[in-house]
Amino acid sequence: MKHYNQSMPPVYDLSQINMPFAIGHGTLDTLATPKTVAWLLDEAQSGLKIKEHMLMEKEYKFGHGTYGLAANASFLYDDFVPLVKKMSDVAANSNTQQLIQ
Repeated sequence: MKHYNQSMPPVYDLSQINMPFAIGHGTLDTLATPKTVAWLLDEAQSGLKIKEHMLMEKEYKFGHGTYGLAANASFLYDDFVPLVKKMSDVAANSNTQQLIQ
């Protein structure tokens, strides 16, 4: 891991993320496995402020490369594009609390 000047990437303090986010994950993903996602979604373990900032969490039947290689990416248009549009509209009005509700 030449980029980090160490054998492992640095540990990130996920509790410092103070903005809305969404998580889409795949049951066939070999890099971000269901076990890893379960850890991430467990606020006590990861520190990620799920209740405070998460807009959406959804499980899909795909693998890690599906986002870039999918023949059918309707999940992006059905789920994520409307969410990004909503985030953009709310950000323009500077009221991110509207997203969480």
